[in-house]
Amino acid sequence: MSKFKIDTFTVLLLFVCLIYTPFYNLIPVFTAILLHELAHIIAAVAMKIKIKQIELNILGARIHTKNNLFSYKKEIILSAAGPLMNLLIFFIIHITFEFWENDIIKDFAFYNLTLGILNLLPMEGFDGGRIFKGLLAQVFSFQVVNSFSRFLSFFVLFILWIISVYFLIRAGASLALFAFCSALFSKMIKKDVFI
Repeated sequence: MSKFKIDTFTVLLLFVCLIYTPFYNLIPVFTAILLHELAHIIAAVAMKIKIKQIELNILGARIHTKNNLFSYKKEIILSAAGPLMNLLIFFIIHITFEFWENDIIKDFAFYNLTLGILNLLPMEGFDGGRIFKGLLAQVFSFQVVNSFSRFLSFFVLFILWIISVYFLIRAGASLALFAFCSALFSKMIKKDVFI
């Protein structure tokens, strides 16, 4: 099995992005994502969790570990590392570059903030969902945690989708958020999250 896996649709999307978007506009996005995933890898190495595979898909990257029998505390730390790295970078840039005159630095700060906050949402498949499950699993049974997590994932995603529809209709913007929420809905339904 390969240490790195990327699905076909993601390769196609990256190709389209490279064709239709100037490369300098993609640098801040890809750098924020790379630093996010690097923070997860550093946390795994620091806690001596062996990485089996890194999978890149349309919704981000997923790190598969060789042994899933580590503690909830390690799961929470591993999950929190990526979003915390993005938020830390945002605050460092915000403090250091007070006026943000450089557009690339402004974009980089914005993408780090967005990626950090988005990944902290308590939804299955997101770092926030893993943190949420790790915290609840210390108190409640696995079945209760999974049921509540599925309900909360649907609820949060539904709210995001409503917001995206509002902005799409009202301002003619946020097509990206609408497409993102729709992709998440289809992924949840495909994986039988609600059954």
